[in-house]
Amino acid sequence: MPSMLGVKCKDYYNDVQVKLHVQSSIQREFPQMIMFPGLFPDYGVVMEAVTLGCDIVWPENEAPYAKPCISSIQDINSLTVPKISETPLVPKIVREYEFMWKHADQELFEEYGYLDGNALVVGPLETTAMAMGYDKLFYAFYDHPNEVHRLLEIITEIIFETVKLYQKVNGKIKRIYIIDHMPTQLPVYLYEEFFHPYIKRIFDEYS
Repeated sequence: MPSMLGVKCKDYYNDVQVKLHVQSSIQREFPQMIMFPGLFPDYGVVMEAVTLGCDIVWPENEAPYAKPCISSIQDINSLTVPKISETPLVPKIVREYEFMWKHADQELFEEYGYLDGNALVVGPLETTAMAMGYDKLFYAFYDHPNEVHRLLEIITEIIFETVKLYQKVNGKIKRIYIIDHMPTQLPVYLYEEFFHPYIKRIFDEYS
């Protein structure tokens, strides 16, 4: 979307005014389209990984990505769910939701139902892969399944706590969007063990 308007990705991701301008302009360009998730504080797939302690890399004209923050499988045993309101990115996202509520065109709320009851999170398996490194995660499925499950449990709780903060701005959840590319890369037996139970918990919570 930024490239369609001649905007650098780095500016788009780091400036909520630019972000709102880009998203609103694309909607006006294609009024028959319903965007998913519509207007939102877009940070690609790094949100929950940053909450775990990963650093973000901000390319000039690409989406941000998170550096792995788990250097050893043993690191997982000492992880706990942080206080989400004190993490670096989630409070910023909440402020950006507030900005969009205040500054977005009213017609975008009335015509498309954007923001109201909406939440976007990055799925537990995608976040696990970023926190560990995708290659290390694929080995860990076989070599350290218990630790992978522990990390998935922590990230799922992070998602629940994060959505609680979003609900304070956007209201009770009506639509929840979950970014997770990993299921398409797994054989069925790994999907059933390491993805389905956690994604089901999330959808069950807000169904």
